[in-house]
Amino acid sequence: MYTASVSADRRYQLQSEDANRRLDALLEQLRVPEASWPLYAEMLTTALKMFEDGTGVADLKIANAAFKEIRYGFKVFAPWRNVPKVTVFGSARTPREHPISEQAYAFGKRITRRARGASARLASTSACRSSRRRTPGSPPIPS
Repeated sequence: MYTASVSADRRYQLQSEDANRRLDALLEQLRVPEASWPLYAEMLTTALKMFEDGTGVADLKIANAAFKEIRYGFKVFAPWRNVPKVTVFGSARTPREHPISEQAYAFGKRITRRARGASARLASTSACRSSRRRTPGSPPIPS
């Protein structure tokens, strides 16, 4: 167990010692590397603490969707791990013709043009295109 050096009163853990032991046993069985063990342990603990806290289904759905999207984002952008990236958050419900949508699209194009290196341009352009979904009846999205 890699948390041996952490005092028991400072360890981020579940209320049940048996559950904490089982979590450690799972990580050991999966052969999680020592360097990343504490991070996996905390992520799993956080998910299970939501159970202990009695987190409602709606909040669980939000947390689950966010975590899955973060994981997928890391996977998609892995080839450009060392290339700086910019993330712009917005709403898919904002109409394409809305001034805010047009401003966000223009910003994405400008930042893409200013990016250094072909891989940075490719990553930014791909992200911009994939995030601009067409709704039925909307005009084609320019490249």
